[in-house]
Amino acid sequence: SINNRFFAYFRKSFQVNQPIKQAVVYTSAHNDYQLYVNGNFVGVGPARSDPYTYGQYCAYDITGQLQEGENVFASLAHWHGAWSDSGVNASPAYILEAHITYEDGSTDIIKTDDTWKVSPTNPYKEEDPVYFGHYGGVNNRASIYYDSQKEMDGWNTVGFDDQSWQNATVVDRSNYQLYAQLVSEEKEKEWMEPVSITQQGDKWLVDFG
Repeated sequence: SINNRFFAYFRKSFQVNQPIKQAVVYTSAHNDYQLYVNGNFVGVGPARSDPYTYGQYCAYDITGQLQEGENVFASLAHWHGAWSDSGVNASPAYILEAHITYEDGSTDIIKTDDTWKVSPTNPYKEEDPVYFGHYGGVNNRASIYYDSQKEMDGWNTVGFDDQSWQNATVVDRSNYQLYAQLVSEEKEKEWMEPVSITQQGDKWLVDFG
């Protein structure tokens, strides 16, 4: 559970002590996630769906990303918005289940539970959405503020000290149905470099040319 925070970091360390034949991870969130394995970016999702009754999950083959010894799943999960209002609004939560098959035929399942560590404190500043049209209007957008001075170096990597983080809270979402995502994965299409960044009073203006 994200405990009604807009953004939260999640972590789960685990051990791999024998050769792996295949490892697949299934994950979803209400409403967004960014998944990392051992600090490496895996994917983002899920695609939008009805926030009250059903959602979609994504599957990733991570066989080549696991290593002998300690490994870690790490996710940034986000919740905010309003249904029909350029976002989604229902019950915040993050879910993951990994299936690991070893060369000797034995298996392990790693899934979200109260042994996961969670931090609602992170560089994302939680602000109410900015509405440019009437409530429910198609022009409405939610702004995201990111304070790089509060970054946690290595939060998604093996060896990061998460002892001060709280344990995740298990919530009941048994009435929420999950289905395999069939649409294309969300991907960043382009990076834009600003031409100039200037300050006017307490505001910063970014010009992309």
